[in-house]
Amino acid sequence: RLPTELLQEIFVLCLPCDKFIQPSPLQAPLLLTHICAPWRNICISLPALWSSLQTVMPKADSSMDTHKLNNSEIMRLWLSRAGGTPLSFSF
Repeated sequence: RLPTELLQEIFVLCLPCDKFIQPSPLQAPLLLTHICAPWRNICISLPALWSSLQTVMPKADSSMDTHKLNNSEIMRLWLSRAGGTPLSFSF
């Protein structure tokens, strides 16, 4: 078993190379929270994983209410996990 501090460093290196993270269950940090309970706990408590967020505006033909709710939920999740870390947003 690897020490928590080492896993934290590895998890930060797993973040997408893009400046802003577009939430996806197929990439870090969300992907890492689905591996196992210990990894989930480490990820949730590591603000550096949640310091950047890109939200996508809905297309004209999509349901505005559903999209806004999803963006709102995602932003709330990111903000709560980022803690006191400085945040970068892209809309």
